[in-house]
Amino acid sequence: MNWHKYFNYLEGELFWKKRSREEFKSDASWKATNSNFEGKRAGAIVTSERSATSYRQLEIFSKAYKCHKIIWEMHYGKIPHGMIVDHIDGNGLNNQISNLRLVNSVDSAHNLPMQKSNKSGHVGICWHKAASKWQARISNNGERFDLGRFDSIEEAIEARAVAENKYGYHKNHGRIQ
Repeated sequence: MNWHKYFNYLEGELFWKKRSREEFKSDASWKATNSNFEGKRAGAIVTSERSATSYRQLEIFSKAYKCHKIIWEMHYGKIPHGMIVDHIDGNGLNNQISNLRLVNSVDSAHNLPMQKSNKSGHVGICWHKAASKWQARISNNGERFDLGRFDSIEEAIEARAVAENKYGYHKNHGRIQ
């Protein structure tokens, strides 16, 4: 879709353009739409229950679209199949083009915030009660790797950091939301 026909991009936000008469069934709906939307910021903030991340999303032609995907396509063209637009800083509301990158699902998973259920304060680190040691784990390409059990949390953190570097995790992975 030619998003430039419908939106202006300015500093990470989309703004509605005046829509053409041919897109509407009646003069009344055309006039009402333009008077309600033209020049106004597009989209509403929605929060994903699964990730607890907020995004700006809009509806056009009875279909919902995330604004960051539209912004990407306005700058670089259609998003290839299997690719995801990722917010580098993890803030789903920061749609500055410099904060968006195109990645596959593995690379996107390497830039996730720390889960709210985390008790150690460090991604991939937990207390192994039976062994009375700190355990480090990491996932890559859907496969989970046990990095070992350690006497100190610092040793477990170091093992995890080495593995994150090995598997190309983003520096923002595990940030606290």
